Amino acid sequence: MLVVALAASSGYAGLRFSHYWAQNPSQRYVDSLLASARAAGARVNVYDTPLPSNIVSGVEPHHNVSDALRLGGIDATYEDPRSEPLVVAADGRLTKAAFVPASIGLGRLKVNCGTYIHGVGVWTIPLSRAVPLASWYLRFELYQNAASTITIDLIDAAGRETHPLRGPQVAIDSTLAALNLRLSVFSPVSVRVHSASPATSLCLVRTLIGAPFPVGR
Repeated sequence: MLVVALAASSGYAGLRFSHYWAQNPSQRYVDSLLASARAAGARVNVYDTPLPSNIVSGVEPHHNVSDALRLGGIDATYEDPRSEPLVVAADGRLTKAAFVPASIGLGRLKVNCGTYIHGVGVWTIPLSRAVPLASWYLRFELYQNAASTITIDLIDAAGRETHPLRGPQVAIDSTLAALNLRLSVFSPVSVRVHSASPATSLCLVRTLIGAPFPVGR
């Protein structure tokens, strides 16, 4: 009778586990993400946003879209300025993104140019408001006549500094680009741009702190 009871208990536990596992959204989410990435074509351009916490906990160090795509064998690019990146929707599908600003760059703005970065110097762009502490994106919408390289700092209200996750120095090859730079958890109040080349001449038409969201959602 004891053996029968143990067998019945084990069978019940297995059925309960199967029931809850079938309700786990992770498999559907990942299947949808990988299928839409393959459908988008070679080296799809994607915002490397964190995966939802019900898919992968934020405590896990590898919890971004790039981690899931790499495990799925997808060769992707992330925040490539030569095209607008796609963003992952709540169901895992890649879709067109709208960048929603939480704060915008102010300061001395030129008509049709915004902040004019030229020659050797340092330009500080104050933000319209301090954003809450979170993992934001810095977005530059810009144009220039020739390729340039700039260095970027972000400063919070206490004077602490940080840089985009890809590093402080950014090479800009396109004459017309929307540059999306992922940040660590931070609350910037201003953006500082350094140029070390006399040949630098670019217009930061808009400077934004914000995040991408699926279009129409």
